[in-house]
Amino acid sequence: MEEEKLIISRVDPEAFLVKDNSLKDINAPFYCWLRDNGFKHAWHKGHYEVCDWVFVNITHKLFAYGMPGIKVVNAIGNHAITIEEFKTIFEIYAKYCGLDLMVFSHEEAERLKEQEEKTKEARRRLCETITFEDFESEVTDGFFRRVERTPEAEAYLKSEEAQTLMHNNFVGYSDPDYPYGGCEPEATAGCLALMYE
Repeated sequence: MEEEKLIISRVDPEAFLVKDNSLKDINAPFYCWLRDNGFKHAWHKGHYEVCDWVFVNITHKLFAYGMPGIKVVNAIGNHAITIEEFKTIFEIYAKYCGLDLMVFSHEEAERLKEQEEKTKEARRRLCETITFEDFESEVTDGFFRRVERTPEAEAYLKSEEAQTLMHNNFVGYSDPDYPYGGCEPEATAGCLALMYE
């Protein structure tokens, strides 16, 4: 029997399924807690007194009351959790509020910001002095580290295709406001080597 292949970007929406007997009351303290923490009700159906569960999405700060016989979204982990367990999870993510996706502390964020500023300043200084001849020389060196130096390879670097790519990449590389990395000499050399093959 062949296994079903799932692609993570195509899975159904999920939320935490929180269950507690108190949630049968529309004025339950947990609903107040959610609103106090910036969550909004996001489902067109109302509250059912027989339902003691709620779907909560931390990413978008949304919640939906449970409905008899209706799965609003998939439950993360395929199981309900308690209010206290949800609050613990929420606290974990709350400490990262305002930080970039892969940054774990405000100190790290500050250090990365300083490092980024130094990199930008170094780029600005480079862009003030680099010439196309410098760029072309670095690309050529990188190209011949990847490709055997032959008359054909040397001719290719002088071709219109290779020269156009180098000129276009130099324009991006020599602009201090251009995102760094995409047009650097080593990347250009690698691209040319692939095109040559």
